[in-house]
Amino acid sequence: MPLETFEDKINALEAEEKPSILLANGFSQAWNHNIFNYQNLLQQANFGTRNSIIRDIFTNFNTFDFEKVMRALEAAELVCDSYAVDQAKIDEIKIDQEQLKNSLIQVISQTHPLRSSNITTQQYESAKPFIIQFKNIFTLNYDLLLYWIVNKFDINPRGYHTDDGFRHTTWENAEDQNVYFLHKITWTPIVKLH
Repeated sequence: MPLETFEDKINALEAEEKPSILLANGFSQAWNHNIFNYQNLLQQANFGTRNSIIRDIFTNFNTFDFEKVMRALEAAELVCDSYAVDQAKIDEIKIDQEQLKNSLIQVISQTHPLRSSNITTQQYESAKPFIIQFKNIFTLNYDLLLYWIVNKFDINPRGYHTDDGFRHTTWENAEDQNVYFLHKITWTPIVKLH
């Protein structure tokens, strides 16, 4: 039996049904594949004095996925600790975890569009109708594209409002919040789901 398409699933919903969605890197890559893909980020990343060692880990795991390598380093730390491996080696693994995290944040900052005005009106108007189909929007992305889209009010469809919980300069847990930024910049949850 062939899988149903996204359009088939959306069209099969009852009129009052509004599904939720979990967005991952494909959402950002649809805007600009050259910026928002791990291979490009890895090519541009600078791991400082740990560069060759960290790049070897990516090669050994045959991946461009920063999070896969971070999970491997976290697991290595726990395994080494269990086997009473020399503390200096465990500390090296911890340093590599921190370097990997900081390098990812740095390379995303360097490649990310500088401001929301770098996104065209046409791109916003293509994304907004897609987003408004959903009751709750969960994102695993590091970038600001979703945040910019949900806060862009001067495009069609006009009057549509989402609530990402950010008011003023801080996040506040609100009953009407329907946008959740789940990604772990510091590898700990940045938003608590209730």
